[in-house]
Amino acid sequence: MGSQHSSSVLVVDTLIAKNPDIWHYLLAAELPYAKLKKIVQDLSSEGSLASLTNLISHDALTDAERRRIQSVDIHYVHKIMRQGAELTPPVDFPEGLSQMESPPPYLYLWGSKCWKNRKNLAIVGTRKVSSYGAKCTKWFASYLAERDFNIISGGAYGVDTVAHESSLEHGATTVIFATGIDASHPVSNANLYSKIKDSGGCLISSFGIGTKWHQSRPLIRNYLIAAMADAVLLIEAPSKSGALVTANAALQMGKDVYVVPGNIDSSNYGGSNAFIRDGATLVYHPEQVYEDMSGVLSGVKKRGNEGISVSTLEIANESHREVYNVLLNGGMRMDELSSRFSRYSVPQLMCLLTEMELEGYIHREGDKYLVTLN
Repeated sequence: MGSQHSSSVLVVDTLIAKNPDIWHYLLAAELPYAKLKKIVQDLSSEGSLASLTNLISHDALTDAERRRIQSVDIHYVHKIMRQGAELTPPVDFPEGLSQMESPPPYLYLWGSKCWKNRKNLAIVGTRKVSSYGAKCTKWFASYLAERDFNIISGGAYGVDTVAHESSLEHGATTVIFATGIDASHPVSNANLYSKIKDSGGCLISSFGIGTKWHQSRPLIRNYLIAAMADAVLLIEAPSKSGALVTANAALQMGKDVYVVPGNIDSSNYGGSNAFIRDGATLVYHPEQVYEDMSGVLSGVKKRGNEGISVSTLEIANESHREVYNVLLNGGMRMDELSSRFSRYSVPQLMCLLTEMELEGYIHREGDKYLVTLN
C-alpha cells in the first residue's frame, strides 16, 4: 500500500505543477482511490494534465462524478484558499493514514498541523449525549488536552462538540469534516470552528471545497478519524451509532479502543457496553488512557473539585450518598466495593463511581477509592 501511494503522489505532484486548480476538481469528484490513480495516469500519459476538458470527458467518470466536477466554483475555491485553507500532501499526514485501504492523496487543512509531536486520540460518541456522557467527555478531553494530547473528533452534535470545546480550552483539537472544509455543519458550531483554526487547532477535510453534507459522507469521515488517531475513546454509543464505525475501523487498523462503561439499562450505551464485552479496554479515569498511550505513570490521583469538603447532606443522589458514607470509614478497592454493593453490576458501580469522581466527592489513590477531603 505504501509504495502504491507514493508513486501516485509523484504523479499528482506533476499534475499540480501543470495546473494547480485541477486537484480541486479531482477532490470534488469524490473518486475511489483506484479510479483516481487511473485517471491521473491516463491524463498524464496523454500530456493533457492541464486540461479540465479532458478530465471531464474521461470515460471512467460516472455521470454523478462528472456533475460534481462541473459544479465546482473555482473562484469560490480560490477565495477560501486565500483565507487560509491549504492542500496538505501525504508527507505531512500522520503515519496512520497509510493504514487506510484507500488513503486520500491530499487533504484540505485549515489551521495548525497540531497532530505533529503529539499523541492523537479520537473521542467519539452519540449526538444525543446524556449529562453523564457529556461530563465524561469533558473530563477526558480536558485532562488529556492539558497533557499535550491532540483530541480528534468529527464536529457533530453531542460528544464530538463537547470534546472539541473542552480540549480547546486546555490544548489542541482537530475537527475532521464530512463536508468541504469551508462548510459549517452543524451551523451552530461555526464560531467553534473559527476558534479552533485560530487557536492552534486544525480543521481537516478530504472533500472538495463547497461540498455539502450528505448522509453517505460521515462514513468516509469516520474512517479518516480512525486513521488520523493513535487510538479511539468511545464515550457513549447506542448499538447503531456511527461512532461504532470509527471504533471498528480503528480495531481493523490494529489500534487500541478505550470505552467508558455505561448503565446497562440505558440503550444509549448498548454499543459501548458491547465493545467492552467483546474485549475493548474499559476505562473509568483519563489517567488510564494517558498512562497506556504515553507509557508512563502520570502520578495524578485526584479529579474534579479536588480538595473539597462535603457533607453527606449536600449529596442529593441517594446512591452517591450511600457509597460516600461507606468510604468515610476508609478507602476501598473496586472488588471490595462490588462485594459491599452487590445489587449493582460492575459496569453500574463503575458509572456511579465515575459520576462521584466528576462531582469531586471521591478520588483514587492507587487501586483504592477515597473520600476527597481538605
